[in-house]
Amino acid sequence: MDQQLANLEDELRNSKAIEEEALAKCNNEPISIPGGIQSYGALLAFDFDTLRITYASDNVQSLLTLPGDLFSLTVREVFTSEDYHIISNIASHRSTFKQREHVKVVKGSAGRLLEVSLYRTTQHVVLEFIPQKGAATNSNINSHVKWVLDQIREAKTVEQVLQITVQSLQSITGFDRVMAYKFHLDDSGEVVAEANNQAMETYLGLRFPAEDIPTQARAIYSRVSIRSIYSTMTEDTNVLAANETLPPLDMTLGILRANSPVHAQYLRNMGVGASISLPIMIGGKLWGLFAHHHHEEVALSSDLSYSAELIGQMVSMVLEQKIEQLADLKVKNLQLQGDDFVTLNQDKRHLNTFWENYATKLKSFISCDGVAYQLNEQVLVHGSCPSPSTIKEIGRIVVEKALGPTYQTDELMRLELEEPQSSRGVLVLQIHELSPPVFIYFFRDEVLKKVVWAGNPQKDIVVEKTGVRLHPRSSFRQFNELNEGRSEPWDSETLILADVALKKLKQVALNEKFTNERLKIVIQELNHRIRNILGLVRSISRRSAESGNSIEDYVDSLEQRILALSKANNLLTSDTQTPVLLKNLLLQIIPPLCGDQNNLELQGADVKLSPQITPTVVLIIHELTTNAVKYGAFSTKEGSVVVSWDISEKSLNIKWKERGGPPVHPPEKVGFGSGIIENAISYEFGGASKMDFQEDGLLVRLTIPHDYVGEHGANQQFALEQVLEAKYAQPAKGLVNVLILEDDFINAQDMKDIITKQPVNEVALFSNPEQALAAVRSKTFHLALLDVNLRNETSLDVALECAKADIPFYYLTGYGDAFLKDGVFPKAPVLLKPLSTERLKELVGRYLRTDD
Repeated sequence: MDQQLANLEDELRNSKAIEEEALAKCNNEPISIPGGIQSYGALLAFDFDTLRITYASDNVQSLLTLPGDLFSLTVREVFTSEDYHIISNIASHRSTFKQREHVKVVKGSAGRLLEVSLYRTTQHVVLEFIPQKGAATNSNINSHVKWVLDQIREAKTVEQVLQITVQSLQSITGFDRVMAYKFHLDDSGEVVAEANNQAMETYLGLRFPAEDIPTQARAIYSRVSIRSIYSTMTEDTNVLAANETLPPLDMTLGILRANSPVHAQYLRNMGVGASISLPIMIGGKLWGLFAHHHHEEVALSSDLSYSAELIGQMVSMVLEQKIEQLADLKVKNLQLQGDDFVTLNQDKRHLNTFWENYATKLKSFISCDGVAYQLNEQVLVHGSCPSPSTIKEIGRIVVEKALGPTYQTDELMRLELEEPQSSRGVLVLQIHELSPPVFIYFFRDEVLKKVVWAGNPQKDIVVEKTGVRLHPRSSFRQFNELNEGRSEPWDSETLILADVALKKLKQVALNEKFTNERLKIVIQELNHRIRNILGLVRSISRRSAESGNSIEDYVDSLEQRILALSKANNLLTSDTQTPVLLKNLLLQIIPPLCGDQNNLELQGADVKLSPQITPTVVLIIHELTTNAVKYGAFSTKEGSVVVSWDISEKSLNIKWKERGGPPVHPPEKVGFGSGIIENAISYEFGGASKMDFQEDGLLVRLTIPHDYVGEHGANQQFALEQVLEAKYAQPAKGLVNVLILEDDFINAQDMKDIITKQPVNEVALFSNPEQALAAVRSKTFHLALLDVNLRNETSLDVALECAKADIPFYYLTGYGDAFLKDGVFPKAPVLLKPLSTERLKELVGRYLRTDD
C-alpha cells in the first residue's frame, strides 16, 4: 500500500511537471515573430537609415510589379518619388512605433487596388499591402463610428454599452457571431454579451480558461487595436530576410501577422473560418475583447477594418469613462454621508462613534459579507469577519510581502493563516502606510457556485518528438464545475471602484494627518506666545508700578503698554503673511499717541519685520512716542519726529530723530522704557540700540539683524490709517444718544461705563442686530458704535440703516478692515479692538453738546 501511494505521488508530481512544461512552451511560442504572414496580403520592410529593402514576403512579386532582385534596391527605387515621399513622412511619425498607420491605396499588378499601411520596429519600416475591392473612404468610416457612438451615448450601464456594441459590430462587419469577452482576475474569460445570427452556437455566459489566450497573446492585445485572421484554413506565406545576419522580423503591430498553429487549430475546432479581435483597454490594462467569428473566410475591406478598429478604441474609452464615472459617483455618495469616513483618531470613544456611523455604509459601498477597520492595533468589525487577531495578521502579511495598497483574493487560505476562517475572500485597502497604519477590509464568505465552462477546462497535453505541448480543446460544449472553498470573485469594476476610493481615502487620511500635525505645531506656538506675552505683561506691570507716581498713573501707563502689545498682535494676525510692514507698524503706534500726524515724517522703502521681533519693536516705538509726548518733540506744536530707515546686506537700520522740542537732557536714572529701548534688541536678537541725547532733540539708532527682516512687499492700507483719514460728521447739538451694538457683555458694559462719565444723555446697549435695527428706526441717535461680527451674524443691516439716517457710526472689529473691500458694507471709520479709554473718550467728545 505504501508503494502504491508513493507511485501515485510520483505520478502526480510528474503530471504537474509535464503540465507546467506544456504551459511554459505555449507561453513562449514566438507569436510576435512568426516568420510569415497571412497569404492574402504582402509585406516589404526597409532599413530606416539606409533605406535598403531588408525583408519581403514570398508573394510580394505577385501583388506588386517590382524589379527582380528586391534586396539590392532601396525603397526610393521601388516606389515613385511621390509615393516614397508619403511613406517617408508617415514613417517619421512617432505613432508608427505604437500602431499601424494608413498610407494610401496604390495599383498593383493586373490593376488591383492595394491598401498600403506601415508600422515601425526599432530599425525597420514595415509596409503591408492588402488587396481591396475599392478605395477606403473617410466618409464611410465616419458614418460607422458616429452611428455606434449615437447608439451607446444613452447607455446607462456597462452591460448596455457592451450589448449595443456587439450588435453594432455584427451589423457593420457581417460576421456570424460577435461576443464581448471579459477577463476575470485569474485571466479566465467570460462571454458577457453576444450578437448571433444563429449560424454558430451561442457562447453567452460561458467561461473560457486562461490558457485559451496565453500570457504573451494578452500582452500583444495590449499593444494592438485589431487582430484580424482572414482564414483559419489557408497556408501562410513566408517572409524572407535580405541576409542571414538579420533577426526575425517583429510583426507585433502588423495586421498580416501569421497565425499560431495552435490558435488556428483552436479556432477550427470551434468551427471558425475567420476571426477579428478588438481589445478593450481600461486603465491601461486589457479588460476584455470584442471577438468576431465567421463560419468561412472573410477578408474585410479597409473601410470595415478601420471602422471596427476605431469602434473598438472608442468603446474602450467610453467604457473606461463609464466605469470611472460610476465609481466616482459611488465614492461621492459615500462622502456625502460625511467627511469623517476615515479617521486617525485612536480614542476608543471616538472610534466607536465613527464605526457606528460608517460601518453599514462601508459594507454597502462594496458588496461583501463583512467589513473591518484597522487603526494601528485597534480593529473594528461589522458583519461576517475573521477574528481581530487574524485581521491584523492579514494586514501584516500584506505589508511584509509588499502585496500593494489594493490586495484581493477569493482564496483566503492562500495566505496560510494560523486560524481557519469562515471568510474565503478579502479585499484589502491600505489607506495609510505610515504611523498610524490604517486598513479597510472587505470580506466575503464561501460561495458554492456552479461555473459553466465552454468545454472541460482541464488541459489537453500531447507528447511530440520535440517535447510536450497543449492541445486545443476539441469540444466547447457546456461543462459544469462546482466552485468550492472560494468566495465570489472580485471583478474588475469592483477593483476600479476600490482604486478610486483608495485615492480619495488616502487624501482624507493625509489631510487629517497634516491637520493634526499642523494643529500640534500651532498649539505649541500658541502656548509659546502666550507664555511670552504673560511674562511680558507681568514685567510691564511690575516696572510700571515702580515708575508710577500714583494709582492713576500706573493704570494709564499699564493700559497704554498693553494696548501697544495688542496693536502688535493685530499686525501679526491681520494677514496670512507673517512678516509685518514697518511703515504700517509705525502708523499704528505713533499717531494715536501724538494726536497729530502732521508732525510725523516717515522715510524709507517698504520693509517687513519678522513676527519674532515685531512685539519688541512695537514696545520700543511705543516708549519713544510716549516719551516724546511727555518730554520731547511731540510735547510742543513746533516739534516733529522723523523716522527713517535703510536696509543693507546685514541689517535693517532705523533712525528716530526729534526736532523742535524742549532742550534734551540725559535722564538721571534708567527707567523701564529706557531699558527696553537700549537693551531689548541686543539682548534678544543680537542687534544694537543707541540713544544719543543731542541738544536739538533725541536721536535713537536701532540695528536689526537681517535674519529678522522679512521680504519686501507692497504697502498695505490698515484699519487705523483709514480712521485717521476719515472725515467726521458735524457734531450734533443738544443731548447726545449713543448706540452700542456689541455681543460681548463685558466689553459692552466697559464701553458704556467710560462713555457715561461724559455729559451724554443715554447709552443704549444691544447684543443682536434686530434689536439695534428696531431702535435706530424708532429713536434718535447721534452716534453708533457697531461691532462687525456678532456670533453668526454681522452688523451690516444696522450700518446700512445708520448711513441712510445720516447717523455717524464707527465699526469695531478685531479683524481689521478687510470686510470693507467687497463693497457690501457702507464706508465708515474702523476702530480696532480693544479701544483705549482715552481713545473712546476722545471719539465721543466729538459728538457732545456744543453751544452756538
